[in-house]
Amino acid sequence: MFTANRSKLRIIGTTVASVFLTGLTIYQTVYVATQLNPQILFGGDFLSENAAIINYRLGILSLHDDFIQIPMNSLYDGNNFVTLAKTVCIPALTEMTLTVTNRAKLNNKSVLLETLPRMNPLKAVVTKAVVSYKNNQTVRRLLSYNNHVVTLIKGLSLAKIESWDTIASIIRKQKQ
Repeated sequence: MFTANRSKLRIIGTTVASVFLTGLTIYQTVYVATQLNPQILFGGDFLSENAAIINYRLGILSLHDDFIQIPMNSLYDGNNFVTLAKTVCIPALTEMTLTVTNRAKLNNKSVLLETLPRMNPLKAVVTKAVVSYKNNQTVRRLLSYNNHVVTLIKGLSLAKIESWDTIASIIRKQKQ
């Protein structure tokens, strides 16, 4: 098996697991890997067998003809995201530095940030970067490639905090 970034995923075995989802128990043969983040991934076989419908706009996974509806953590877990500290208007075709915050206590810690796919309709991107937190805040550069002014509301999720194991290498940039 391979991950999304094409690195090999080491599988150490299989087992039958009881998956409890909002009152429904599903028995599923699962692969056990040495490193996986997030800790569980549902594959195409699971989704197909359980008549899954993924609503990306609402962030909901529905199973068995909407019998079970589960919020997808990647959209709702505020500890995994940095959010805009205040409402800002971004001029067309502009790059800006924005102050972002997070609900988790990240003071004096460094984290890896990755832009969110849902930023695409806004035609804005936050680049992948390692940032340091002070007073539960940090700054992030945002590039708007929109031809119109965009208003971003305080609390908007701008980037996801990624796992450190997604980094293949780091090259330190020298100050000029």
